[in-house]
Amino acid sequence: MTAMIDPPHKPSFPRENEPVARSLQRLQFELALDLSIPSGPVEQIVLQAAESAGVELLFALPGVQGKGATAVVRLSEDGRDSFLQVRTADGGFIVYDEDEMDQILLRLARASVDVLRRLAADMTEKEHIEAA
Repeated sequence: MTAMIDPPHKPSFPRENEPVARSLQRLQFELALDLSIPSGPVEQIVLQAAESAGVELLFALPGVQGKGATAVVRLSEDGRDSFLQVRTADGGFIVYDEDEMDQILLRLARASVDVLRRLAADMTEKEHIEAA
């Protein structure tokens, strides 16, 4: 029997079919969702979970024929944005990563952030002009 202390050939991570490490902000958001009481409008529940985790709710949309709902949140970490889709499920929520999201929703989320950034830049420019 040989002891394996520090193998010279370390595997690359993440391996295929292994879960990718989740950020602390995402874990906080998912925990807040899990601890929420599923009563009231979905957007309110997701908003409260987002605020407690420092995540931004971009939008919430009703489901087809009034069944369920979908929301998209933005995580900003290390100067990089990532998005999560939150869907209602039987008595709770399912959280999808960007690569699992509906592509239309992902494009809408990115466009929303671009518009918000442009509005913020315009407001800053307007304040500089008014101050001059």
